[in-house]
Amino acid sequence: MIKPEPDWKTAPWWARWFTVDADGGGWWWGIKPKPRKKRGQWLAPTREWHYAHPAGVYPDAATDWQNSLCQRPIGGTNDKA
Repeated sequence: MIKPEPDWKTAPWWARWFTVDADGGGWWWGIKPKPRKKRGQWLAPTREWHYAHPAGVYPDAATDWQNSLCQRPIGGTNDKA
């Protein structure tokens, strides 16, 4: 498994989570997403898509995308909470 190491310095201030989909696309999330295995992607638990933002491409993490969920470290860069 290759766990992605997101650069939290580039994350939107509101982002609390990071994921990679099966196609290698990275995403910042304001709310904790859930994996949808049939679709190969992470989705918001509600229809609040305004809490998702593209975060680049991570092809090496795509094969194990279900394990890509990372939470922003407490006290990390851009932490407004």
